[in-house]
Formats: sequence, structure tokens, C-alpha cells
Amino acid sequence: MPIKAALIDLSGTLHVEDEPTPNAIRALQKYLRESGIAVKFVTNTTKESKSTLHNRLTKIGFNLNIEEIYSSLSAAVAFVNAEKLNPFYLLTDDARQDFPAEDKSRPLDSVVVGLAPNAYDYEHMNKAFNALPATLTAAECVMIGDDANDDIAGAMNVGMHGVLVKTGKFLPAALSAMTTPPTVVLDNFAEAVEWILCKKPC
Repeated sequence: MPIKAALIDLSGTLHVEDEPTPNAIRALQKYLRESGIAVKFVTNTTKESKSTLHNRLTKIGFNLNIEEIYSSLSAAVAFVNAEKLNPFYLLTDDARQDFPAEDKSRPLDSVVVGLAPNAYDYEHMNKAFNALPATLTAAECVMIGDDANDDIAGAMNVGMHGVLVKTGKFLPAALSAMTTPPTVVLDNFAEAVEWILCKKPC
């Protein structure tokens, strides 16, 4: 069966920092696009807006439309719009640009979380919990992440469970330096899901 569409990861695949990977620009423009294969650029970043991503890529030589970029934030924006939510955002200022403005005439009813370490303090986390359903407490929530400080410590400071996984940015030294150890340390996300399901009442 012939290939009709290509999903292309950005960082590490199309470019590394501000440098295209070898022959990437020519391969994309000369060969892939001229072949008629549909192209979509995908990324799991949650700290940068589509505009920032697009500007970086065009600056280093890639020719693409901003509509061709689909990120984790794109999926979140679509969900917020479809469900007509009024979230509290734990995002960088740049990432926040992709989302609709807060409707101050309505109460907050959900939380959108991205990579924004500066927002993971008591004030912001407390406001995030206040935006969740009133029947939900911090002790009933869990944060799963690979960064002992940015992901786990802040969540545990407000009473959440903290599940640290040994993938991505995990560092044994950072784990050892934690004042309060995680609720549990597991090998990966799949094990974290298994742990959560075992904790869930039947």
C-alpha cells in the first residue's frame, strides 16, 4: 500500500536546536513535498506556541505553513473549544497565546497543564485545585513525571501523590536530593498507570 501522508517530529528529527538535521531542508522541499505526500509536523512540546515553533523553523530555512504544525497544545486547544471550557492555565506566557481568553463572567471549570516550572508553586497549584470539581481533593490526585523537582516536588507540596518515572529527564541525584521523597518511583509511564489502577477503588 503506497504511503500518502507523513507525520514528522520536529526537535531531534527535523532540527537539533537551531540547526537542520543533515539534508533535511532539501529532503522536505525537493522530494517529500513534490511527491504529493501530505505532510504534518508534530511535536509534544507544551512550552511554546505554534507561532514560536513556526518562526523558528522558517528562520532556519524550512518552508511550511503554521497550519501544518500540530502540537500537544493544538490538541488541548481543540478540546477546550469543543467542550466550551473555561480553564485555569498552568502554562508559559508563550504557550498561553494559543488558547482562548479566560471568560471572567464564568467560574473556572478545568485546568490545562504544560511545561511551565515557574507556575508550579503553591499559589498557582492552589488556584488550579480550586478550578477542579469541588468534590476533588489534592490527596485524590496524582502527578506523574520524569523530573523530580519540576514535576513531582511541587505537586507533593500541595498534597498530591507524586509518581516519579525513570525515563526522560530522570536523574538519580535529583531523586536523592528531594526533601520529601516521591510517593513511588517506577520504571515508566505504563507502570505508573498500573499503580494508579491498583489504587483505584473497585
